[in-house]
Amino acid sequence: MPRSFLWGMPLLLAAFLTLGGYCQTNEFDTTIPRFEETSLDNALAGKFSVEYRSWYKVVRNHVWNETYALVCCGQTLKDDAEFTAVINIPVAHVAVDGALDALPFIELLGQQDKVVQIKQSQEVTSPCYANLTDNTSVRPDLVLRSIHAEKSEMPSVGFNADNDQLTPLQKGSWLVYIALFFDLEKTADKIFADIVNRYSCHQTNLIGAPHPRNVAWTMYDSSKKTWSLLKDPFYAQLVADAGASLVQPKSSSENSDRVAEFHADLRNADCVIDVSSLTVTQDQDYDDWLKLAGFTDANVDIYNQSFITRKTLHRTDGLTDDMGYSDWPQRSAARPDLALRDVIHMVYPGYSPYHQYVWLRNFAKQDDSRLITKETYPTCHGMADTIMGDICVYRNFFDQLRSSAPQPPPVSFGALVFAIGVMIAMAVLYRRYYRQTKFQYYPMDDLSSSGPHL
Repeated sequence: MPRSFLWGMPLLLAAFLTLGGYCQTNEFDTTIPRFEETSLDNALAGKFSVEYRSWYKVVRNHVWNETYALVCCGQTLKDDAEFTAVINIPVAHVAVDGALDALPFIELLGQQDKVVQIKQSQEVTSPCYANLTDNTSVRPDLVLRSIHAEKSEMPSVGFNADNDQLTPLQKGSWLVYIALFFDLEKTADKIFADIVNRYSCHQTNLIGAPHPRNVAWTMYDSSKKTWSLLKDPFYAQLVADAGASLVQPKSSSENSDRVAEFHADLRNADCVIDVSSLTVTQDQDYDDWLKLAGFTDANVDIYNQSFITRKTLHRTDGLTDDMGYSDWPQRSAARPDLALRDVIHMVYPGYSPYHQYVWLRNFAKQDDSRLITKETYPTCHGMADTIMGDICVYRNFFDQLRSSAPQPPPVSFGALVFAIGVMIAMAVLYRRYYRQTKFQYYPMDDLSSSGPHL
């Protein structure tokens, strides 16, 4: 036997033992903790939870009432009846079917190269996935879905960050959810903490508005031909955190089929954000929106609508790709801090006067949508680093306004004493002058005889 082969035997044996550790064998120690657990606050977790069981994680999606087992080290579960899917982690190949809002979360984790298939690839606004199509030659480890799939050959996982029953930060917490499948929850913890800190800073700075502005979110349902005022937790919390008040529908039905009630609901709105589908108004013209909403009728007094007279109707399609797809439905959940800044800038533009809208645009003033390109997109590598560019300093906006309001100039004690002294001196001089001055009086007869009589 060649001596070189004998020398290589220890290396081959070591490699065998190492690989054997990732197969299900009797030697695998299931009592050793294999994960770094997430530190996510349960109050922020948006309808999902995780339980660590040494060598696998139990992830529960409470929106869909599904449970997934995420198994490490190439192991399998002998009893998997309680799980919707069993997935070996960290996943290396991911497919996306409908859950396009998962893509920005994956970008924040720096795992966009792990995405191998996107069913609706033509609708993706991020240029980071420009080369992906509906087909793939690589078998995905899991499929991220936004709707239930009756049958799937591959493990199917629900992704529900677009659920408007979640608050903005609860939506953002789905970064940790997706990170569980990549074994990157500690990385996600840090990124999400940075987002929460910036969100909380801006929120704190807008506490205590003396006269909060009223904001309404509107949506038109073309199939039912009805208008709605949105009041889900996402919209309500985002408005409240921007130092404003949400306009609530006063009609008995959330979807009012009476235009008059819709107008009455909007009468107190200082600003309106419309999220109707782009196809509703065809050419996206403001006049078309007013007509569709019934504000062009002869019997309607538009001057009773503050948001019309002040031209404060906004839309969330301020950032689109070259096919017209809006970036708001796909990326706003991953960056609640930027969504908050947009709403703040709309309501209180003086808070951050140099802020440029990310997603909003003033539709009433016919502001154009901004186009996403490779050049204008922040980055496809190191997306989490862009969060650090938003520097927030704790300073209450309304306290600053009060302190900067014109005030009468302060009078110092020395100046007050000096003024009193000048007044006393003037009084003394006047009395002396009055005593020393001799006034000459003339008899009335002399005055009357000194001139002609009239």
